[in-house]
Amino acid sequence: TDHADSQPPTTVFPVRVPPGEIFVLGDHRDHSNDSRYFGTVSAKRIKGRALFIYWSSETQSGRWRRERMFTSVH
Repeated sequence: TDHADSQPPTTVFPVRVPPGEIFVLGDHRDHSNDSRYFGTVSAKRIKGRALFIYWSSETQSGRWRRERMFTSVH
């Protein structure tokens, strides 16, 4: 289901994540299909790890945030 034009469901925070599960968040905040919609994901399904920020821009202006691009993820 595409949630790009809808608000995320009401999520009660803090969220309790079961052992062996991951709560994933999309990289486009309110326009991402993520655990707020489909719940947690089994850690066994994770294939890799983020290493760096490829693209970064401000939501409102669309201005590129070059100072963040290609920086490592901690």
